[in-house]
Amino acid sequence: MLSSEKLRWKEKTGASNSSMTRIGLIYDRIRFEEKEMIKAAKKINVNLKPIDSKDLCLNLSKSEGEYRELFGDIALQRCISYFRGLHMTAILESKGVPVVNSYKVMATYGPEASKLSHTFNESMLWRSILRV
Repeated sequence: MLSSEKLRWKEKTGASNSSMTRIGLIYDRIRFEEKEMIKAAKKINVNLKPIDSKDLCLNLSKSEGEYRELFGDIALQRCISYFRGLHMTAILESKGVPVVNSYKVMATYGPEASKLSHTFNESMLWRSILRV
């Protein structure tokens, strides 16, 4: 990715100016796909932080910075539970954390949206990270 493309991507996603974008992988059950994402991230030195959504108790009075510290520069929402993922996405987006599988898409298309969009959005995210 060219430096101007990186800058536009950082502006679009709200990523920090540090050399490595921090990605939060939010899940409620670790499946094969999540295990492979974690393994691939370690292999290519991507800062991926797995976050179990069942263990979270989110305080809505926390600042955007505190949410970015916990969830990273961008969040990849992988919850099996539609409603857990929908609410998690709504909270994160309201706090300024970009989420792959946005609230608008999830609310519009329901549970089918997460099934259909996971593959496309993840491939686009990983391509941007790997600069393919």
